[in-house]
Amino acid sequence: MTIIKKLVSLMAAFRSLVVLSIALGWATTISWIALISTSAYLISYAALQPSIAELQVAIVGVRFFGLSRGIFRYLERLISHTVTFKLLSNLRVWFYEKVEPLAPA
Repeated sequence: MTIIKKLVSLMAAFRSLVVLSIALGWATTISWIALISTSAYLISYAALQPSIAELQVAIVGVRFFGLSRGIFRYLERLISHTVTFKLLSNLRVWFYEKVEPLAPA
């Protein structure tokens, strides 16, 4: 349990980046749900063979949600990996500061 407390205390310095990463994860999920919903609507409405002008809004929606899902996913991964590597760097410094006095010589 003390290891988890130590990791949480080290992560407190990056609280805003962690919150941003979580928010981008939610945005990715919402974009995915909107993409599935819009594409299902587009497929089912296109089966009725309307004019292409009537399908334009749904087509643009599918494109928008597809792109936004990819962009949000990329940004979420970028920020979460940045936080992880900064946390590992701080953990490494903390570890060597604790181990160095124990070394003989």
